[in-house]
Amino acid sequence: ISFNNAARAYIEGTLSITGNTTNRVAVGSAATNAANIFAPAITFAPGSTCRTFVTGQSAFAAGNTAPVSAHAVLFQGGSNFYYDGGYSPEANSSTLPFIDFAPGSNYYFTTTNASQTGIFFNTRTYGNVIIGDGVKSVAVNATGGGAVIDTLIIKQTSSFMMNGSTPLGINGDLVADGDFIPALSSPKANAVVFSGNGKVQKIRGTGTVTIPNFTVAATAKVSLAKTTNKTILTAASVRVLGKLDFADNTLTDNTGNAADIATFTANVAPAIPDLSATTIVKGNYQVAVTAGTATTAMIGYIVTGIGVAANTVITGVPDANTINLSQPLIANATSPVALSLSVKGATLETANANGFDTTLGSVIVKGTKTFAPGTSYVIDAPTTVPFGMSSVPQGSLIGKSLTINATGQVVTNATMTVTDSLVLSSGILSIRTTDSITVANGGALRGKNFGATTYMATNVNKTTGAQGIFSYKGLAANTLIPVGSAANYLPVTLSPVNTS
Repeated sequence: ISFNNAARAYIEGTLSITGNTTNRVAVGSAATNAANIFAPAITFAPGSTCRTFVTGQSAFAAGNTAPVSAHAVLFQGGSNFYYDGGYSPEANSSTLPFIDFAPGSNYYFTTTNASQTGIFFNTRTYGNVIIGDGVKSVAVNATGGGAVIDTLIIKQTSSFMMNGSTPLGINGDLVADGDFIPALSSPKANAVVFSGNGKVQKIRGTGTVTIPNFTVAATAKVSLAKTTNKTILTAASVRVLGKLDFADNTLTDNTGNAADIATFTANVAPAIPDLSATTIVKGNYQVAVTAGTATTAMIGYIVTGIGVAANTVITGVPDANTINLSQPLIANATSPVALSLSVKGATLETANANGFDTTLGSVIVKGTKTFAPGTSYVIDAPTTVPFGMSSVPQGSLIGKSLTINATGQVVTNATMTVTDSLVLSSGILSIRTTDSITVANGGALRGKNFGATTYMATNVNKTTGAQGIFSYKGLAANTLIPVGSAANYLPVTLSPVNTS
């Protein structure tokens, strides 16, 4: 079936494209019709289905070297696209996103693509991607780079293999009842950026999850929610710019390979110069910037500017002239377009009884660990190691916020100054005699249920006189301080005459 420049198709039922190169849907060549075609030429409506199994060429392209025009095929939210085998329906272009998958669309792989030609998952955004059916073993290789997927679901007995060239962005959940694995050719180069776009994302399922380079972007809120096989494997680096909730899961580089030593970094986000885009095209998620200004250090940073959707982050930097975004651009703009880069600060949450112990806690990678100043903590279970300790000692810790949300005692393992807020939701924050907790000038002490099970215990060594200390800077009004001993709640109300 061929569509001329004026033809449009809106498909509400099922379209199956099978056979050889004579059985395809052609919607015009980018080489000849790019200026004339009115995209999309073919729209798959919610509830519709498309199945492809074409050998030799893409089911949609006008040819492998002259694919259809950009944004020519659209799968709307709720539509279903099945890859049943054959040449990649995405053709072999690394730069032309001619198929658009709207959020909520579904891309099913019913068979293995390992021996097939063409590029799979490259330079475009995807809706939900579902690998296998839980019965048949399906192995999918992402042969392209720089894709951004909403929710990735890997059924039991199946697998999804990353490509090491450019980071894979994930905006939704990673549900791995099968295996999520790096490319065998360059396993330590593989990277995933959890971009979130402001939504909570879960990594869950019963399969093996291996992410050599793991980035939690500045807008992301990632929850490690595996209920069995509660280990996330890494082999090179973990970088947290947003929120990472470990629950009772663990990050480790214990992959079985002695060379897989990973580093962990929370909240080290140096100021980076803003960018200037040379092209902003609605629908694209790849942006050309001033030559030589893009660096991989920008990955995970928030991007703001004309045509950029809220909560968008950089998911990849293919070269020094290009950045990939977590969301498609929402408007056209004439260059130059200023793009501002920023971060918010890391938040680490744990329900591990061993907290952030270096060998038993939430982060047990063997490489250098850096819990930088400005990191926030949420502690959801009793522990004696609530704060992460950097491999290079930092002395007194500086945290942005500290939230105690445990049933029982959380015992300090260091002195900390909180610059934003100390929140006592439940549980007892027990301050050792060697430690102090300070709410800095401008910070706040918060909580609603102060009492015998929710307060701060300032411990005392009656022999040496050493004692745990709580300090609240900048008080200017009557303030209840929920303190006590290890055994009793003994609150104090301070009424400063002047700001103190």
